[in-house]
Amino acid sequence: MSIHEVDTHVGRKIRQRRIALGMDQDTLAGLVGVSFQQIQKYERGTNRVSASRLYDIATALGVSVDFFFREMENRDPDKDKALAEGLREVTQDETGVDDPMKREQSIDLAKAFWALPEDEMRSAVIALFKSMHRGDL
Repeated sequence: MSIHEVDTHVGRKIRQRRIALGMDQDTLAGLVGVSFQQIQKYERGTNRVSASRLYDIATALGVSVDFFFREMENRDPDKDKALAEGLREVTQDETGVDDPMKREQSIDLAKAFWALPEDEMRSAVIALFKSMHRGDL
């Protein structure tokens, strides 16, 4: 049985939201009542998420269930298949333009930024980046 592109898409959205929240797989697993290995399988798309489990995951991640299906109308099945087969990391949006927000470095930067304990620190980081950039941000 092959991995269905919808399962891959949903898994990718679970991972994306979990990382954006700075949540690890163990924490999500505990909130949902499954093992972290099961979360890994959901995120890879190798295990299909049932409707009730998807509802639990959505609740734990603070989103509505439709969050996991957005962008499905414009999806590229070839990209989803390549991701499911582990052939390459998808960093492009639906138009084929490279989307820097899908890169691992962007996710790492966002996690580090939001881990800063004070607003003043975050403002200083933004000021530093702006001073390093020669154009408008």
